[in-house]
Amino acid sequence: MAIEIVNKRISKRGREIRNFVSYLNDNYYIDHRIFLEVVNYPCVFGDNHDPAFGTFYPYYNNFKIQIINNLEFYKKYAKLGEKKRVYFVLHTIAHEIYHYFQYSTNGTTIENWVEHQAHKILRDYVKEYPKYTILTSNYVSRDDIVEDLDVIDPERA
Repeated sequence: MAIEIVNKRISKRGREIRNFVSYLNDNYYIDHRIFLEVVNYPCVFGDNHDPAFGTFYPYYNNFKIQIINNLEFYKKYAKLGEKKRVYFVLHTIAHEIYHYFQYSTNGTTIENWVEHQAHKILRDYVKEYPKYTILTSNYVSRDDIVEDLDVIDPERA
């Protein structure tokens, strides 16, 4: 099975998202079909009912990941610059796909570990497929990039 993007037209970051999803499908064992939906909501809500920029829904073996792509999101993150916005969106996808891996192995959810693994997935992607992204190895190898996002959005911490 694989991750399948539900939206036909995503955004100007659509190519980045499609390339990253192709990488995940080619390099990770995904035992189920997972629908990735880019939504134009102000936020989505996780199981704990807290607002988030991405979420993984494992209900009834109908797996879905939703990530936010709306004007308020970009206003909030406009000061980041294009590379950091792309990093944030791809990192959110990697974060949610790691929740899928935890769910499929009955693992416990430890958010700090998920953040670390999502960053590792993204770093590997950029290292192995540099021509498919605007991100660079030097950029994603910075240890402070996840902390930068936590400062901007404390709910991620």
